[in-house]
Amino acid sequence: MVNAYLKQQKDLDLGLAEFERLQEEGYSDDPYLPYYIGRIYESKLLTAKQEQQTLEELEEPTDEEAARINELTQSIDSYKAKALAAYLEALEDVEADEDFLNRILTLDPDSTTAIYLYGKLLAERGDTFGADMRFREAINKDPTFVAAYIASGDMAVRNRTYKQAITQYKAALELRPGDIGVMAKLAAVYLAVGQLDELEELLSAIEQIDPENLKLIVSQGDLAYERMLSAISEREELQGKSTRTEEEETRLNELSTVIASYYKTTVERYEKALTRSGSLDLPVKLGKAHLAIGDLDKARKAFQNVILRSPYKAEAYEGLADVLLKQGDTEGAIENYCTAFSRTFDNAIKQRLGERIVELVPDDIEMRFKLAKVYAEQYMWSAAIKQYAAILDVRSDSLEAYRGIAEAYKWRTEYDTSIDYLKRALPYATTDADTIDLYEKIIDVNQTQVGQGNPLTRPGLDGSLELARLYLTQGEDDKAKEKLEKIMSDDPSYRPEEVAELFAKAGGEIPAPMPLETEVQTPSEAVQTPSNGP
Repeated sequence: MVNAYLKQQKDLDLGLAEFERLQEEGYSDDPYLPYYIGRIYESKLLTAKQEQQTLEELEEPTDEEAARINELTQSIDSYKAKALAAYLEALEDVEADEDFLNRILTLDPDSTTAIYLYGKLLAERGDTFGADMRFREAINKDPTFVAAYIASGDMAVRNRTYKQAITQYKAALELRPGDIGVMAKLAAVYLAVGQLDELEELLSAIEQIDPENLKLIVSQGDLAYERMLSAISEREELQGKSTRTEEEETRLNELSTVIASYYKTTVERYEKALTRSGSLDLPVKLGKAHLAIGDLDKARKAFQNVILRSPYKAEAYEGLADVLLKQGDTEGAIENYCTAFSRTFDNAIKQRLGERIVELVPDDIEMRFKLAKVYAEQYMWSAAIKQYAAILDVRSDSLEAYRGIAEAYKWRTEYDTSIDYLKRALPYATTDADTIDLYEKIIDVNQTQVGQGNPLTRPGLDGSLELARLYLTQGEDDKAKEKLEKIMSDDPSYRPEEVAELFAKAGGEIPAPMPLETEVQTPSEAVQTPSNGP
């Protein structure tokens, strides 16, 4: 490899020949060897294009020059094909970065492999929208690209757009029938959206292919568990009726047997899966099944065993809290709900736990703040507003709550209400920093309201004037002038004398008004003096 590199430095073609010899003879195990070859061909491609462009700019090329143009055209096509082939070969063994993928897409914008891998790269960065755009682009260019359908479905699951996920996984299965991996993904989505009949049909199909598949066994337990919950809910509804028909009584008696059967299947499936997997999710699932059926001792033991194995399993703390609540230990339940909240990064779980905690402890202001932020991160502005409003009912001086509720109203495009809350917060600001922050937020909301680049209206102008006053008291004359210049630019008629006075205090000079121009009479407009004659 070193010899090939040294030859390349002296002569590009000699270096290329040496790299290709190493590849053909298998003397190098460097996974980047095809990439090096591709770079050389790409370099030759660029050189040929430059020479071709120079020749094509000639007004009257000679026969020899015209022949050279044709020769270069063929070389360019060859170099491009060889560079692309080498790059695609390198993709099989190396992890492509953005620069590498862009090189391929520059050579071939229709390369579905590069487009797909670009999507995977974006997905790793957390850009699910951009990733899905690339996967869909790959699908549009090649409707048989199974991996792109699967990846697009995975992005939909991450974004909780389950209908789209179902569509993409089904499309993948049409192209690759019987793919257990895709079928398992689809089963998980059916479970998430509660399409239990579709889930049962799909699991039956998987069982025909691989009856001992671990994911199948777990999913069978999940299905039985959901069926059990549904039956329990139906039983509770019937039990809650003051009077029941004969048919309802019959159904009520049947449900006990139905629930017991589903419970048995749930436990059997999960326990069988446990013999083959050490996943902590399985004992949590078992604990939930015991809890649902009312066996609190087994449920508590299951959750406690998980916590002993992993003190960071939020779902186990939540399950234990549910058990303690049913056993009448409200204080212990709250403690475990709080622990679960602090040990999960899933906003959906945080939301569920936070709602449960504030239901049990309505005056837990700290948790209401946390819950409001969880809502905000999910763009659930109305729910966030309710939490901030509840906090302000108790702590009318909470600047954090005022800021939070104002931000939520801003996102809901209720700008006047947002500004109103920020103004209500001003009397509670105890430091200049807080006051400045509130006025800046008022200006920001007003600017968003009128549109970026447009003049501020009264709320923003008022905020700018108050900030200018504050900056002057702090000796920040430049900042004061900046705010006052903005006011004069946006609305010269806004409190002009006051603005001018403050601007002068800040060291600014307002240009004197232009003097009125003296009217100049044209010769035709001049008053003529009567002639006295010759």
